[in-house]
Amino acid sequence: MSRSFGFSIAPGTLAALAGAGSSNTDQNVEKCLLTGDLSQMGTMARALQNAGFDVRNSDVYPVLQGDEIVPGLRYLYDHRIPGWRNQMNKFTKYGICTEQEYRDKLALECGR
Repeated sequence: MSRSFGFSIAPGTLAALAGAGSSNTDQNVEKCLLTGDLSQMGTMARALQNAGFDVRNSDVYPVLQGDEIVPGLRYLYDHRIPGWRNQMNKFTKYGICTEQEYRDKLALECGR
């Protein structure tokens, strides 16, 4: 039994849409999504772009890729770009700082 919905989709259209904006090489590159509120994510993305980083997007999230992950995270950490506080797990994962160094820097910023 066949149903008709009043429209048709050309073969391959859905597959093309599912892969829109990405290539096979993009799929093999490590990605790091930056998190925070929308204002912070926008500020981080602009700061990184202004510093020469190639910042991509995944939905609303700014994304660093490949060889730009560590220097980009280092830039956010060193310059305390708004939203940097939300990246603690990424900073420790990529060796930007230890948890204690993160806490010390956070305490300085908060005046403790």
